[in-house]
Amino acid sequence: MLPTAHRASRPPGAFGVALTGALVLLAGLLAAAMVNAAPSSAILPLIAAAGVVALYVAIAHPTLMVAGAALAVPLEAFRPGAISPSAAVIGLAAIGVLIRWVCTTPLRLPRHPALIAFFVLVLVNAAGLVFAVSPVDVGRQLVVWMTLLVVVGGFALTATRRDVRFVMLALAVCGGLAGAVAIIDPKPLTGYVFGGGDVTRATGGFGSPNALGALLVLTMPIQVVLALRGHPVVRAVAAGCFVVSLVGMGLSVSRGAFVGLGAALLVLALWPPVRRMAAVLLPVVLVVSLVGSNPASPIAGKVVERLTEVQTAGSSNPRLVVWRKAPQILSDHPIFGVGALHFGYYASVYGIRFPEGVPDHAHNLILNTAIENGLLGLAAFLAMFATALAAMRRVIRTASGEGAALAYALAAALTGFFVSGLVDDALGVTPIGVAFFLALGCVIGLSLDEQRRASAARPTGETTPT
Repeated sequence: MLPTAHRASRPPGAFGVALTGALVLLAGLLAAAMVNAAPSSAILPLIAAAGVVALYVAIAHPTLMVAGAALAVPLEAFRPGAISPSAAVIGLAAIGVLIRWVCTTPLRLPRHPALIAFFVLVLVNAAGLVFAVSPVDVGRQLVVWMTLLVVVGGFALTATRRDVRFVMLALAVCGGLAGAVAIIDPKPLTGYVFGGGDVTRATGGFGSPNALGALLVLTMPIQVVLALRGHPVVRAVAAGCFVVSLVGMGLSVSRGAFVGLGAALLVLALWPPVRRMAAVLLPVVLVVSLVGSNPASPIAGKVVERLTEVQTAGSSNPRLVVWRKAPQILSDHPIFGVGALHFGYYASVYGIRFPEGVPDHAHNLILNTAIENGLLGLAAFLAMFATALAAMRRVIRTASGEGAALAYALAAALTGFFVSGLVDDALGVTPIGVAFFLALGCVIGLSLDEQRRASAARPTGETTPT
């Protein structure tokens, strides 16, 4: 029988950090080699060895695998393909969770409203296999989301506050690495994004500057909280990651990201340490975002111009064109939608086409979810967000110190991601989806751990208040 999940899930200090880094490299190599290696390739023994090591860690120390998946997200910039590095790590983590679940008695499943809503969303997603134009595309997202459901559930079931903090640190570093990649972006996107001319926008290797912005919005609130509380080394790392992420966001020139960051900072302003730092933090945000520039492609001063582009573009703004016509797709497919990753198949049919091509999403997280997963999927998606934020609100009210700080960070991260999604949708990009659902796993894990702490502190025989 395996050791108790509670003990095995704890990251073993500095050794765990080193092991996580090695695991990410092995998993990235495994993901790339699995796609490209020929059956007779000499690298296959190394692939097998990497897989065995990663699988052992997935079974013995699942928290390391979850953190490793977060750290693998920025590797997408250097090794994209059929299997991304983060998806490879998540797949191995899911196998480890299932093995632990089968070998541990008694069998238990985590019970949390946000996780139930995620499960319903996956079921609605699966329905698209029946009627979608391309079941392969539906299946591609379904496999990733099912795997994430297993990993999130397995992590949340046994996660302690220490485990959650460890994964949140990995997410903070993930954002810093993505910002660094944006600064030296190997695959920038160049186009007419301003009325004045040609500007290079960083994509961080995710294929879209808005996807990069969504990832940074998700991780930057976590960086702020970790920079203000904890071990001095962790605070220094988190602060450095925040500055790099902020420069990366400036290079992405993503309007939604800046609006989402503003919403996240408003949530964080409810946390007393941030209120005390607001006089310093807000000017830093403004200065770095407005003057940050890529030596290969200066964009200084363009952020404000882009933020006001919606008003100057008027009815010709591509997003406004999509938002006027896309609801008709939902009207014709209201229950289960058209299928995951299928907006592009229907866009041209409904007259949504631009000179540069057909958009592959509705540029709105809510609208795109409704179109691709129907009203049932949208209800599950909104319930997942609402219950996650409600859980963090309860933790903030009942916990103190570190527990409340982590809850503020996660609530701000989800709020910022949701608000930025009102003008774009990056959830269908696999690495961004991995990062988002890992943050959701931290929310559920922290909530369940605080419930366990409250139960342990409650006198015997006292019932839980409703």
